[in-house]
Amino acid sequence: MRFTCSVALCAVCALSPLSPLSPLSDVFVPAVSTQSSPQNPPSASAPASSALDRYLNTVGDPAPSYRCKRVLTARAGSRQATLVAMTSLDSSGQFNYEVISEEGSGIIRSKVLHAALDTEQKAKSRDQAARAAVTPANYTFEPAGASGEGAERVRIKPRRNEAMMIDGSIVLDADDGDLMKIEGTLVKRPSFWTRRVEIAREYARIGGARVPVSMSSVADVLFVGRSTFDMRYEYESINGVPVRATASAAAAKD
Repeated sequence: MRFTCSVALCAVCALSPLSPLSPLSDVFVPAVSTQSSPQNPPSASAPASSALDRYLNTVGDPAPSYRCKRVLTARAGSRQATLVAMTSLDSSGQFNYEVISEEGSGIIRSKVLHAALDTEQKAKSRDQAARAAVTPANYTFEPAGASGEGAERVRIKPRRNEAMMIDGSIVLDADDGDLMKIEGTLVKRPSFWTRRVEIAREYARIGGARVPVSMSSVADVLFVGRSTFDMRYEYESINGVPVRATASAAAAKD
């Protein structure tokens, strides 16, 4: 049981928000030009989508500072655990966290939940994140039509078969190109034991900034079955302004 559980934990940890799936990850990427190059030409179909054009023009915008409570949950086989932490990102890009509460399997708390936050805190290099960012340098884009009212789906295909890149789609606001969701499967398995990894991350505009609000992932692991990771965000402030204050100001303008 310990062996199979460890295999599942490795798969779940590979799906954590610290994996360089930017903009899936919380390791934000510096500004990236959307201009083509001989080595990485943009998809020929990309200009057909105005929402996609608007999205690409914002790729690389600086990350907002924030203070946010996160609830992390993971399950591997019959074991599961939950951790609640207060997290913050300052204007210099320094990430910090403080655990508020935790319960459940000790090995999952240690190997997955604490490990995810520790890795995010220690992350220094942005090179790997930049190589996986959803930009024309790394992906081709193909508009796939409407995705519900006011939304547009765009198919994304990675240019390289590298770890943490995904084959899937992004969902954009049809009017302004705001990123609403990213979903798909990893093109490269984290391990021999992991057969399939599915990822979904949702975004929302809060306090004038586009920020992640949830991240979930599912892996099929040999001898263990379904292994999952889930993280939810509850923002207290963004760019130094309390979220409730920004919401009240927006309501007053309306």
